[in-house]
Amino acid sequence: MNLIHDFKDIPNMVRVSADKGTAIVCENETNYIRKEDELLNEMDVERSQKTEKQLIQRAHKRLIDAFNKMKMKWQEYRKFTVTAPELPKLYIPIKTHKANFPGRPVLSQINDPTYNICKELTRILLPIAMKGRSFIKDSYSLRQKLKQLDVDDHLIQISYDIRQLYPSIPVQETLNITHLELINDKTLKERTKWKPKQIINLLEICIEETHFYDFQGNIWTQTDGLAIGKSISGALTDIYMNWYEEEYIFNPTRNSFIPFCWERQKDDVYCLWQFGEENHKKFLIYLNGNEKRIQWTQETEEKGTLPFLDMKITKNDHKIQIGIYRKEAHTLKYSSYDSYRPRNEQIGILKNMLHRAYNLCDPGPEREEEIKTLNFAFVNQNYPPKQVLKTIQEYQESDGNKEENKRAEERTESIVVPYIKGVSEKLRRDLGKEDINVVFKRGQTLHSIIFNGKFKKKDGRKKDLIYKIPCRDCTLCYIGETAQWYDEREKQHKRCIRNQDENNALFRHIRTTGHEIAWDKVEFIAFETRTQCRKMKESFYIDMYAAKNGVMNTKRHMLEHDYPYSK
Repeated sequence: MNLIHDFKDIPNMVRVSADKGTAIVCENETNYIRKEDELLNEMDVERSQKTEKQLIQRAHKRLIDAFNKMKMKWQEYRKFTVTAPELPKLYIPIKTHKANFPGRPVLSQINDPTYNICKELTRILLPIAMKGRSFIKDSYSLRQKLKQLDVDDHLIQISYDIRQLYPSIPVQETLNITHLELINDKTLKERTKWKPKQIINLLEICIEETHFYDFQGNIWTQTDGLAIGKSISGALTDIYMNWYEEEYIFNPTRNSFIPFCWERQKDDVYCLWQFGEENHKKFLIYLNGNEKRIQWTQETEEKGTLPFLDMKITKNDHKIQIGIYRKEAHTLKYSSYDSYRPRNEQIGILKNMLHRAYNLCDPGPEREEEIKTLNFAFVNQNYPPKQVLKTIQEYQESDGNKEENKRAEERTESIVVPYIKGVSEKLRRDLGKEDINVVFKRGQTLHSIIFNGKFKKKDGRKKDLIYKIPCRDCTLCYIGETAQWYDEREKQHKRCIRNQDENNALFRHIRTTGHEIAWDKVEFIAFETRTQCRKMKESFYIDMYAAKNGVMNTKRHMLEHDYPYSK
């Protein structure tokens, strides 16, 4: 730990995630800020003249006004609001696989005022986003499509990519397209009671209220384009790109070169081109001349092989052959066998990689080579060689553990608990017999300890906590929990005291004893983001302090106890 603390104390060093994989990239702070500034200059953003509090209040008010116009009650829309919201923070994952190590601008949206409503709108829009002619969900669905093709030797494999797709999406045009799609969607009523116009109004609020901190603490507002990291951006991007392809790719009145095969996942397109070498260069010019904001790049096959997503795709004898592709920067590091996690999860990582090998790679040399690579990679991460070989053999014989996966899926109850080596494994086995899934909560990781690529506010505000407020004149204390910022909760307590609220335990203590509350000695005794767990911890601490020195809390707030709450 001393080594980690020394590493964290190195001045002027930013430690941030790599854009691909699990690596952590160390970047000089000056270079990191320069990359961030360059990306901000390319985005449609402007410096905000308002404070975080003003921006959050405005976003919250716009949402509440929209819900009221929809005649929703507070009990209905409260789940779409966020307690103690804060502005997102921009961070820049580094593309270690590209020259000069550029970055990608990503917003950490958790606790954003629009976070919960964005998730709901994404759920509503996903069926529309996924119905595009070229839409592919993942590598497995692309493989399934490609295996059905009869591929002539003259076809050229090309991959297309759109530069900075999310920030390049024209917002107003996308909202107009989405509105028409919602009006024509015959299944919309099965997903929501909201009308198309109401959904569009909520989308406008979510997009227009995109504000964020940069690394230096400046607040920016996005004026056009969609933010990477905001949940709604993916669905809206697919809806726009579905329209774009129907308008410019599959439309024979506009495009004289409709490709033999055109399959897209977000900004990555796999194409089989039948019009020759010279014409695909003209086609790229055509693509870049349609919409100024949407600019394409392309890469063509080499010796009949093209890397696309995580696949190596090769034309051979009128068929497509597929293997696994890894970038040159790939470290072949998945998880060390010595890491603090259950053994069956360690083996599960290997099984997941075997699943990919058997479901993507064609039988024969490609699959055999991938199995050898995985064997080498996991043994190199201190997995016992015999265990690796045994897992590979059992996977082959059990047809990918489909029965085991089916049993897990059939379990209807799940609980989430912290992992404690030697104890948690037995708990999982015992509860598995009762058809209960046990999911282990991820603890502190090296990444969470040393990552510092986001702006950190220094106002000292805390939320999602259990707190203790002591009396200055006796041993009693008040134990409470809140998801709000604590300073806001403290103001509420003080307001209740001023208003002589009999429902407030602090006021009752002052009224009956004449004592003074020690606001300067408040302690935060635990932190917990999950509501039910936080309430359980609050109950535990009330019991503990009641047995020790007594508390101001009353019985009616908690379960009955054998001992009094105050002494």
